[in-house]
Amino acid sequence: VYSDISKIVFEREKSEEANRMKTAILANMSHEFRTPMSAILGFSDILKEELANSEHLSMIVDIHSSAKRLLNTLNSILELSHLESTEFKPNNSLINVTSIITSLSDSFYKLAGAKNLGYHLEIKESNCICLLDEELLKQIVTNVFDNALKYTNKGGITIKINKVEKNNDNWCLISIADTGIGISTE
Repeated sequence: VYSDISKIVFEREKSEEANRMKTAILANMSHEFRTPMSAILGFSDILKEELANSEHLSMIVDIHSSAKRLLNTLNSILELSHLESTEFKPNNSLINVTSIITSLSDSFYKLAGAKNLGYHLEIKESNCICLLDEELLKQIVTNVFDNALKYTNKGGITIKINKVEKNNDNWCLISIADTGIGISTE
């Protein structure tokens, strides 16, 4: 029995160490990629203003949007490594969820418009106050929106904000719907 317990403890410690190493590698990789991506974004912004040839301008706009998407992916990887580490502690405060989503809406509208998609924000509750980490909420909603945008080629994306009551508690319900390929039932 002692031998079995020792094996289990050893395997758990080995797994935890591997997880710590993975987290450190992901964080380091993200930082190493972020600096050159910032340069690509900065220089492509300058070139967008300087280029007169419409074909070249179209290419630099594509480079810029691809670089932004890659930087967002890198930021997500870095955030994931923070979430997996024991250091992560949410910075919760009372926030108005509706106000936060509304502030993100301008960029969502532009992103959807760039793909010729509709974007609609339905606010059924203007004061959805919750105890949350504001930056984490922004990242989650942005990631779900980006995923909807990625898999939607025609139609549009709708975000709804509503207050619901469940078990005598009030909850803020955020739903994001799209006309894309959908999620398999599995």
